[in-house]
Amino acid sequence: MVTIATAGRLYLQSLQATGHSPYTLHTVGCCLRLFILHTGNIGIDRASQQAVAFLAKRATEVKPNSLCVDFSHTKTFLLYCVRQGWLDRSPLDGMKGPRKELVVTQPLSDVEIFAILKEANQWERAMIVLLLGTGMRIGELAALRWEDVGEGVLLLHGKGNKQRMVAPGVAAMRELMRLPRENSHIFPFTRGAIMARLHRLARRSCPFHPHQFRHTYAHRFLEHAGIEELAEVLGHVSIETTRTYLRAYRRERMLEAMRAHNPADALFATCRPVLASSR
Repeated sequence: MVTIATAGRLYLQSLQATGHSPYTLHTVGCCLRLFILHTGNIGIDRASQQAVAFLAKRATEVKPNSLCVDFSHTKTFLLYCVRQGWLDRSPLDGMKGPRKELVVTQPLSDVEIFAILKEANQWERAMIVLLLGTGMRIGELAALRWEDVGEGVLLLHGKGNKQRMVAPGVAAMRELMRLPRENSHIFPFTRGAIMARLHRLARRSCPFHPHQFRHTYAHRFLEHAGIEELAEVLGHVSIETTRTYLRAYRRERMLEAMRAHNPADALFATCRPVLASSR
């Protein structure tokens, strides 16, 4: 009998062997540990029967988008168990995942960016300018090596070990060349350490989330190019993921248009002298 703990360990090993990132391994591992904590280390066949109850419990503990992640990891894990012959079928097979919550992430303004840079040290400044110049993920930033730097281009290692070329621009390359070469990685920090640094910077400058630099890049890129090009630049497998940025961009343009061409503002701005003289 294969226990859920053994199945989970072998599943994580398979992910590692197929080039999944340390961050993916961490998030999958966390989900599986919670699943095992819920079921106990029993046979995978009995544990799988508790998958729906496990996710129902998680629904009371986490936000909708975190629940979506747990559902995806649990479903993929159980499908792996089916492929290995440990299960006849997955109880989550054919089940539709929970609905994602629409999270509105605002792009950063020029004023906010300069306020952040004013408080940044050399490492943090290089991180920020690179994020703004490429739209890369924090994990991709942490994975950057000096051997990935070309003539005005960077080779990024994205999700699923997929690679893509980006042109970070003159400002980002200048900041990059100013950094000390301490080892093969450009930034001698883990993804978690980079996130922690940027969160501390947000507390001493102006509030921001590290992912906002990616959104800021996407918004400004869409002013000059289309969604297909943006999907390539951001490393999205599905263009539906990129549409999230497009919807946010269109919403901002709509609000700008409403502020600039508001009929009520135009009417009362015109009528103000008349109203004042009638008193």
